[in-house]
Amino acid sequence: MRFLIFLLALFLAQGATAWPGLPPGPEEIKPGADFFAGNETVVYLEDLHNGRVYAVQPQRIKDRHPPFSSFKIPNLLIALETGAVDGLDSPIPYHPEQRPAFEFWPADWAQDQTLRTAFRRSAAWAFQDLALQVGDEAYQGYLSHFSYGNEVGKGDEFWLDRSLQVSPKEQVDFLRKLLTNQLEVAPLHLELLREVAQAKSVEGFTLYGKTGAGPLKANDFSGPFEGWYVGWLERPGQAPLAFALWTQGPSFQAIRDYRRQAVERLLEESGFLPLNWNAEPHSGKS
Repeated sequence: MRFLIFLLALFLAQGATAWPGLPPGPEEIKPGADFFAGNETVVYLEDLHNGRVYAVQPQRIKDRHPPFSSFKIPNLLIALETGAVDGLDSPIPYHPEQRPAFEFWPADWAQDQTLRTAFRRSAAWAFQDLALQVGDEAYQGYLSHFSYGNEVGKGDEFWLDRSLQVSPKEQVDFLRKLLTNQLEVAPLHLELLREVAQAKSVEGFTLYGKTGAGPLKANDFSGPFEGWYVGWLERPGQAPLAFALWTQGPSFQAIRDYRRQAVERLLEESGFLPLNWNAEPHSGKS
């Protein structure tokens, strides 16, 4: 009995995510230099099936950065939970006089959106409009409940203007709690997130994720960029694998496709994906 009490105390002291018998800290992954493609990259992975954690540059997994559009994962849930929208196809009308288009906007931004299209297209203005409906008080409550980064949620661009900061480890900590039903999120809303965040599925292995990116220097879209690919991999007969990649490169083009490609390469080389994963085309824009 004393031994069981000791194990319980040790488990609680290490945090609810600790697994007895596993070494502290993540197992370091050391990919070849070509993996980085000239970018600065940190990756954190957690296998929710057995509690093992892995990292590329483990000494930096707690460094915080603005989440940019990777925040659309919790943001979509918050919009649904608060009733700011009813579902994925709820309309979000575009008002150009309130949100004038900028030169850097993709062609599919300056038009009416739904929650589904705003998520997949990363239409920032649509989530900014929703943020005004949700309100600061609700955001503060949800960010605190989610333990998401530094929990700053005021205004309609806090995830874009560097007010909100989150680390790769904190991104994965949030996903673990979400995917293991430790958060007060309606099961329907989690299913809607799965629907809109699905990126690819092969033989029962399904990848979900959201990118995010922004310039290192505000409004300097010709200079260095930093960005994310955050999500999880669902596997037959096992709990999911959650991941967060943060990267910084000399331009947006340098990281645009690299983010997701680097995650998939790491999962493939680590044996988490089926052998014919790359034989199937990509799907989705998340």
